[in-house]
Amino acid sequence: MWDGHLSPGHSGAERPCHVKPDMGRSLPPWIALAVVLAVPAGLRAGKTAPAPVLTVALAVEQQTIAQPFPVRVVLRFHNAGSQPLWLYRHVRDPMDRARTAEVDENNSNATNGGSRLIVHLERAQAPEWSEPPHGIVMASVDMPHPRMVALASGAATTEGAVIALEPGYVASGGNAQPVWGKYELSVSYQASYSNGNALSRDLGIDIWQGEALSNTVEVDLEAAPPSASGIVAGKVTNSTGHPLVYMLVSLSDHESHVLSQIITDLNGEFSFPHLPPGTYWVTARRVAATYETAAYEHTDLGTGATANVHLVLLDQELYQGKQFWHKPVLLRVTSSAGQPLAGVEVEALKTSGDVAETVKGETDETGTAALELMPGRIYISLKRRKCPETDNHVDVAEGDGIDGAILQMDCKAR
Repeated sequence: MWDGHLSPGHSGAERPCHVKPDMGRSLPPWIALAVVLAVPAGLRAGKTAPAPVLTVALAVEQQTIAQPFPVRVVLRFHNAGSQPLWLYRHVRDPMDRARTAEVDENNSNATNGGSRLIVHLERAQAPEWSEPPHGIVMASVDMPHPRMVALASGAATTEGAVIALEPGYVASGGNAQPVWGKYELSVSYQASYSNGNALSRDLGIDIWQGEALSNTVEVDLEAAPPSASGIVAGKVTNSTGHPLVYMLVSLSDHESHVLSQIITDLNGEFSFPHLPPGTYWVTARRVAATYETAAYEHTDLGTGATANVHLVLLDQELYQGKQFWHKPVLLRVTSSAGQPLAGVEVEALKTSGDVAETVKGETDETGTAALELMPGRIYISLKRRKCPETDNHVDVAEGDGIDGAILQMDCKAR
């Protein structure tokens, strides 16, 4: 039996950068954009030929946005190169990734990384800003479930995203006033992993890493209409009533479309202003938790009214596997001669205390299967016609980012 360890090449890996978030600030309202990204040459170690070319386009609903409502966009990733590549989904804001990823700096086997979408917002002939315009990609309302997807040459895949934009502010009469109107919007699409080069080299696949700048599009930001005068406010506590700081609170409409997000302040409190009448859902979760902690509450808001919501996060005693943090893991199955094996059924079993989970997948034409697994020891069963069943175990590293291993089977040629 081969014992696959899933954290190669960490001795020279870059250590994660911990960023202290700005607590208590509301994420800006959403807006649409339309961009096309061109990806530079790949960063894989030892590779001299250009990496596969990735283009990313965003489809938008509208370019005129009135606060506080968002615009949902669709990112279309297209592999314009001649080689297949692997992408990390979904894209996230750098601050959201820093909030969610808990990596032990003293653990040399921990991994970190992923994809990020950085928003740039500028205004022609910009005034002297007291606070510059900015944008943020909204976080997942529930605990994120990242995964790796393969893109063959010429293939495309899409994912949804929501971008929040905040206009710039200027000092006026001792106060900061928003500057509404037309702005130029662009984004930087990035992906990097502490062990990405080592995995690409050891697994023999292209894991895309790099940075690309988009073109700019014009958007028109408008203030909330006078009819949007309602407020949804509240507090997040534990079961004993103690306020919980640094909780991610999301406001969604009656169809569960996220509208705005905020981090609770030092009193565990939050507030969403400038809302029209309607039914809203409020969700709170621990942003750095490795297990699901979400609490939900709905409220009906009248014209000019204030709705108060109390969310209680409870400590759970028994968890299901799907409630825990999972990370993308790439398993490449080869013959003893090193040839990739397609069509291998991969079954991964994780057992630890009260947690038990089975995840299944199948290798593609490159012999690779992408599974979402919990960190820790995973038992792997490989099945394929004309091959004896093979049992392995692999160790998925702590931290976020990605992992991978090569597994072998003795098979007859097909």
